Amino acid sequence: TKDKFKKGDAISAAVTADGETTTASVVIKNSPPEVLSVPFSPQKAHRGVDITVAPKGFDADGDVVNFRYQWMINGEEVAGENASVLRGARFKKGDGVSVRVIPSDKEDDGKVYNTKPLIIPNGPPIFTSSPPLEFKGFAYSYNAVAEDPDGDAITYSLASAPKDMTIDRLTGSIVWQFTKNDEGSHTIEVVAHDSEGLRGFQKYTLAITMPKEENK
Repeated sequence: TKDKFKKGDAISAAVTADGETTTASVVIKNSPPEVLSVPFSPQKAHRGVDITVAPKGFDADGDVVNFRYQWMINGEEVAGENASVLRGARFKKGDGVSVRVIPSDKEDDGKVYNTKPLIIPNGPPIFTSSPPLEFKGFAYSYNAVAEDPDGDAITYSLASAPKDMTIDRLTGSIVWQFTKNDEGSHTIEVVAHDSEGLRGFQKYTLAITMPKEENK
């Protein structure tokens, strides 16, 4: 049986018929490795997010399995992308990303494994600005800025905000004229919407503390 021998073993057989004996021998050759699976990470990548694969291989001889890669976008080879990671800047929304994986041991290459295309979905807007937590007088302002990885148009809104705080739908400019009655902590959540309905969020707390003389 196959578990009785290994790569490099010489196996001989003798057959006797009609008083004559014939012998034959063979040396067990290397068994090429194979790819069992190629998981993608993350499964829901979008433009700007690197995609990584972690192939699982098997070698019948117990040899270490190494892998070579060729990334494909919409069926075309991507020049210079021959590692286990595909940079997020190389693809866009709607692209079909796949990879060819070639397993190899120290002697032979195994069969090429072609993954199914991973279709790149729309990505949500991402805030690139940081809200100020300081203010002068009784006025607070913040120009919220988000970027969309797919270049979609962005609009803004407030999901949570103190009374009378406003935001410009197109520019993200936040303005709030407050009074002594607004002293305390306020939760503010800014929302960036892209043209396909995906949203990015930025949530923070703004503390209003009046000088002691203002409380007299």
